[in-house]
Amino acid sequence: VMLPGVARGVPIAAALQVGGPKPKIVSAKVSLPENLGVAVKADELPAGSFVNAYLKVEIVDSKPSLRLQCSDGAKQYEAKQLVAGEKRDSAKLEMVGAGVLFLSFDPGAMGPSGCQLSAVLLGDAASDPVALGKVIRLPRIESFSMTDEKLPDGNYAGVLRGADLELIEKTGWDGSRGITVDAVPATSAGSGQLQTLKVGLSWPSPTPRAPIYVWLRGEAQGRLVDFGRLK
Repeated sequence: VMLPGVARGVPIAAALQVGGPKPKIVSAKVSLPENLGVAVKADELPAGSFVNAYLKVEIVDSKPSLRLQCSDGAKQYEAKQLVAGEKRDSAKLEMVGAGVLFLSFDPGAMGPSGCQLSAVLLGDAASDPVALGKVIRLPRIESFSMTDEKLPDGNYAGVLRGADLELIEKTGWDGSRGITVDAVPATSAGSGQLQTLKVGLSWPSPTPRAPIYVWLRGEAQGRLVDFGRLK
């Protein structure tokens, strides 16, 4: 019996190769940092902070490897590959039990804000990718205070202090009504990356010690700023 594409006289054993079983990521459980200060969604991976994950896997190799790849749909960014037991500045991978991998990584080192990060387990073949979440940059807010400065639009000036405040487009007392931020973040000599940002808010506040919300650029819903979780 001749097989298509197999030359006459070539033994079948030499013509066909059977690979081992395909590895599989059964599930991925992701844990986000607790001191971010700005609310994140369940599928978001904050850049600049380490995110941890348990991966339940089915593997054959005694020292498995993992490929982390980020894509925004139109573009696939350079993948990062880790072997179990490997530690880098931006990621580490450990095998912590039978069929369980522990992954710790900085999403910002895997791809730009907005890209979707997935994990692929490698062996004789590659597993199907499993989504870990979307990389996102968040402002770092250290404090907020209101002033008695009345703005031309009738609102009063408040001051945010922190880093990456250029990401903030609006502020408000609730997540549905925001006031556009017109100011540019300012820094002081010797303050490093610490910024201050003047924002406008209506006064009086809805309640004493009312929480504030910030809108990231392009977002339609405000995010709660939880000062109780700030370091």
